[in-house]
Amino acid sequence: QNVAVPASQTEKVAPLERSPGAQPSAPVHGPLLESVAGPLQSHSWAVGDEALLMGRDARECQVALPSDATVVSRIHASLRWDRTRGSFLLQDEGSSNSTWLEDGTCLVPGVPVALAPGAAFWLGNSGIRFRVRND
Repeated sequence: QNVAVPASQTEKVAPLERSPGAQPSAPVHGPLLESVAGPLQSHSWAVGDEALLMGRDARECQVALPSDATVVSRIHASLRWDRTRGSFLLQDEGSSNSTWLEDGTCLVPGVPVALAPGAAFWLGNSGIRFRVRND
């Protein structure tokens, strides 16, 4: 099993901060997160400098999955756009069932991993899948 490591072994990445009030919308241009499988399929969210939280807690998470999506933790993962790198930073927030990259790599909780536009990941299992884009 693969384990994700930071984009650069020597580069420090700032901790992700929460972004209040982000809502799903369509169409969205610029850095975005789109749901490609699962209960939120076909929804998109703009991604900015502050972390977009994903999980079942609708009070805390901007990307709120239904309460019956029990494979997803209350606060599962976060995503933000790093304008300097031109990439997304995905971080598992200590979830019970992990955050996975499309190549089968399991993210280490609390360690941001750089994703290029077009990359896919899932929360808990492959039935809840997302893709990042920059249109």
